[in-house]
Amino acid sequence: MAPSAPITGTPEIVLQLGQVTDSNFYRWSVIKRLLQDDQRKRGGKDPFVVLEYGSNLGSISIPLASTFPLATVISVESGDVDPAQRHSLPYEVKVMGKVKFHEQVLTTLGVDNNAVCKASVSMAMLQRLQTARVRFDFQLLLDFVHHIDADSFEELSAFLRALVPLARVTVIEIPRVDADAADANAWFSKGSAIQTVREALSLLPYTRVDSLVGGRQTIQLIAIENTAVSEGLALAPGHAFCQQAFDVLRCENELQSAWCPGTAGANAQQGGGGGGRGAVNLRPDAIRHGGSKQQQQQEQESKSKVTTTTTTTRRRPTTTKKYVKL
Repeated sequence: MAPSAPITGTPEIVLQLGQVTDSNFYRWSVIKRLLQDDQRKRGGKDPFVVLEYGSNLGSISIPLASTFPLATVISVESGDVDPAQRHSLPYEVKVMGKVKFHEQVLTTLGVDNNAVCKASVSMAMLQRLQTARVRFDFQLLLDFVHHIDADSFEELSAFLRALVPLARVTVIEIPRVDADAADANAWFSKGSAIQTVREALSLLPYTRVDSLVGGRQTIQLIAIENTAVSEGLALAPGHAFCQQAFDVLRCENELQSAWCPGTAGANAQQGGGGGGRGAVNLRPDAIRHGGSKQQQQQEQESKSKVTTTTTTTRRRPTTTKKYVKL
């Protein structure tokens, strides 16, 4: 497939990616305000590090990295795509996967302070970060907590106890789960999702929990300030820190030198887009409709060929297992 034509655009265009774009805009407005307030309190001159768990297509990580050039942003994403959600994804995501798509958007927009790590989040990952004393200024869990693999309330509490000490501020989006979905995660059995998470957080020592004010009641974000976290990081934000984090996170992909400047904040975002070979098509019409007409036609032809082959060989139909989206 020929690469999409490069275009110029602002990084916030990626907020239109995915299934719930209005939710992305809300999340971003809250996160942006939180970071701006923190920067003002701290003088706005110090580099800082942000880790996002389950970054999906980069809809939050990319505008964050572009808006805050002093930040080093590390995005952790397993890359798994739920087959039931493929219809709502941009064409390029279906072809190259979430992680590669995120990387190509960074190239297209010329954003150089966002490293994308292909890995699955687990308790073992958190324990490795603790042992290596890797610390972050902010860590984000947006539309992610309901995917935590915990078989009980106690396991959820243990996960959060391992998570919160890793950053000065942790932002968690409360899962939007109704009663019918309670059986999907055993830790919901102690009550509603919001009550369960809040109760688990209340068991954490030396923290302050604040609700983040926003315009939508369907999304609830809370910020946990870890008052016990040691000041400073083992390494200054920048390429060396990214490499250490990639090693500890055990990313399946390699850290690219273009993702993290030698010193955080050394290369301020210039805007305009990087373009070049392999740039991603970010035109709003392509995003909304899952690719250009030519791309959609190519995909339809590909589907037709698969259908014809299946009919000719009379293969037994197979069922598709739905994987949980991280």
